[in-house]
Amino acid sequence: RWTHGNKGYGNDNEDATHALMISWYHWGLHGWIPYTTMGAVLAIMSHRRGFPLTIRYIFWPLIGERCYGWIGDAVDILSIVTTIFGVCTSLGLGAMQVNQ
Repeated sequence: RWTHGNKGYGNDNEDATHALMISWYHWGLHGWIPYTTMGAVLAIMSHRRGFPLTIRYIFWPLIGERCYGWIGDAVDILSIVTTIFGVCTSLGLGAMQVNQ
């Protein structure tokens, strides 16, 4: 299924170039924008405002002092849970690809 002979043309170099093209298409600039945005906002809130590096303080301009209450706790818990699900999904998809 994943060999280069399926097309009837091409070689390993062309297959590698095609794989890099597909990777860049899926993880190009638009794939890195969420990471850059979160990093930039965390850096601004930490360096300029002196807050710790947690996700709850990103919402300080929106919810203010409520960052210290249950809403801030809910934001931190949600960020941890979504990070765990994202890592598990990536590992699961990688394991499925290796086993095929």
